[in-house]
Amino acid sequence: MIQSTHNLSILIVDDEAQRYATPLQEMLADRLPDQAINFIVRSSYRDALDKIEGASLVIVGLDLTQEYNPSMFTDFLPRTGIVHPGHRLIRFIQEKFPSIKIIALQTTSLCQEQTTVEVGSNNNDYNCLILTKPISASTLIDAIRTLLHI
Repeated sequence: MIQSTHNLSILIVDDEAQRYATPLQEMLADRLPDQAINFIVRSSYRDALDKIEGASLVIVGLDLTQEYNPSMFTDFLPRTGIVHPGHRLIRFIQEKFPSIKIIALQTTSLCQEQTTVEVGSNNNDYNCLILTKPISASTLIDAIRTLLHI
């Protein structure tokens, strides 16, 4: 069994987070009974900003099928050349909190099949995984375990 050396904190930022946070928490508790995991759920990027610091992992929902008005998001995320607010949030986390791991859940009609993209350093210590929804709970849990080395 895995022995907990410290508490983990998982921040889920997604408009569907309330729907899948509890089942995900229960499944992780079953698979990792000795690991203390704190879940924080926010339905918007803006509401998540003050919860990022101290998180071990941030799961960010990206809906790439929606059109966004960039001017709506300039007041709470740093200005970059990136238009999509979810991508801007990920860049913000990577730059301000480089030790925090990230899973981006993208929904897009352009993807014909589920894909996994690993974004990390050359030593295979990935800090970001991009997964395409719909995604199975076991795939998401495997991604969490991979990133957090648990």
